[in-house]
Amino acid sequence: MAGANGIIVKDDYLIVANYGQSKLIKVPVKDGKLNGALSIINGLDSHVLNGPDGLVEVNDNVIIAITGSNAILIESDDDFASAEVKKAVNLAAIDPPGSTTAALKSDD
Repeated sequence: MAGANGIIVKDDYLIVANYGQSKLIKVPVKDGKLNGALSIINGLDSHVLNGPDGLVEVNDNVIIAITGSNAILIESDDDFASAEVKKAVNLAAIDPPGSTTAALKSDD
């Protein structure tokens, strides 16, 4: 998958950030092998998810995607067939400018 830039491993699928397409892709797997067709996770605006450059799993239905300009809190209630942006934090506001490390607090 060209442009893959961040992977979360779940029991029966992967979530892959595609930098070039600004999409999150769900990849079904079984026993370490592809197990069905790839699908784009619906409901995410590619303008917000512009060039995802890493993923972090917070819990079973919450992930954070990092882009060049935002940390994006994403939630799903259907095993990531679809997802919703709950919050985007502009990383330019973090001192020093250009910092590549970001954190979100539970009350952010």
